Amino acid sequence: MFKKMREKGFREERKIVLGYLCGLSDAFIQKKWRSSPLVTENLVKGSSEWKDSLVEFYRQTTNRLKNSAHLYLAFNNVAVPKEELLCVFCGSTESIYENVKKEIYAPKIEEIIREIDFSLPLPKNKNVELLIYQLFERTPEEHIEPLLIDRLCEEYQKEDNIFSLDNVFTDTKKILINKIEHGRPPITPERMEILYKVLADIPRIEEHLITLRYGLKDGKPKTLAEIGEMFYISKERVRQIVQKGIRRLRHPRILERLEIFDEPFSNKYNRSHLFQCKEALLNEPVEYLYISTRIENCLNRAGIRSIRDLMQKQPKDLLVLPNFGMKSLREVEEKLAKIGFSLRRDE
Repeated sequence: MFKKMREKGFREERKIVLGYLCGLSDAFIQKKWRSSPLVTENLVKGSSEWKDSLVEFYRQTTNRLKNSAHLYLAFNNVAVPKEELLCVFCGSTESIYENVKKEIYAPKIEEIIREIDFSLPLPKNKNVELLIYQLFERTPEEHIEPLLIDRLCEEYQKEDNIFSLDNVFTDTKKILINKIEHGRPPITPERMEILYKVLADIPRIEEHLITLRYGLKDGKPKTLAEIGEMFYISKERVRQIVQKGIRRLRHPRILERLEIFDEPFSNKYNRSHLFQCKEALLNEPVEYLYISTRIENCLNRAGIRSIRDLMQKQPKDLLVLPNFGMKSLREVEEKLAKIGFSLRRDE
């Protein structure tokens, strides 16, 4: 019991020291861990006896905010020196990262959001732009973070006494304003041809209704009610079909082909966010896999509605479903494999 209490005490002390070395303020540390500035100072001095590799690495840096940059970059999948040290006590360092992000980075990002108008300029063909914007919808934070990480990488290379986090955020804001003012690439005939080819890959009714809704052919978008009258269906049903088609178009394989429309905001970090955020994909409906309607209906009838639900099933669980055979199983496995997933296979 005493040993466990001692270990818990050490973990808390380590968090306090790492938090301080990564730029957390005395006020934040006192509120978070009830450690006064004097206690924190003594812990930092005494930490040299711990022989803790990560603590020693951060103690060598004279600029504490530069340590915060190291932590921020490492947890955003950027290669930095000694990043392997962060894995030794993964839980505690992740906790420090969350606090650093909340205390140091989030307020600066929120300040940029308050100062910048994120309503991007629409080109002449604003109906096409509106569709593209929906497909690549991102929060203001998702626009800022890739630019911030790029700029932070450059600044981290500088000497401790030159490194400036204020310069990083000032430059990030300038770059972002320039990108917003520049707008997206013009909607050229070549780009429209790509869009038409992509639309041809989704079910015909969804393609047709999206084309009418956004006026892709004649530049005259129609209301939900107008489309409903044309097809003798309710405007709510039209909305459902259009949204279902847009969800299909957000499939990583399709979005990758449409990235040419999104060039000013496309870089390796955005692509990582779009195509490698697997946890977010797990909650998507099975239709996100772009499977045939027959298989989709079969899975829904069995209560398998999300990708997470599907991944919890073994092949034998699916093969007992009505109208679900080996051909359907192969299609499901192929679609899952394309986004890096697979069915459960117990040993």
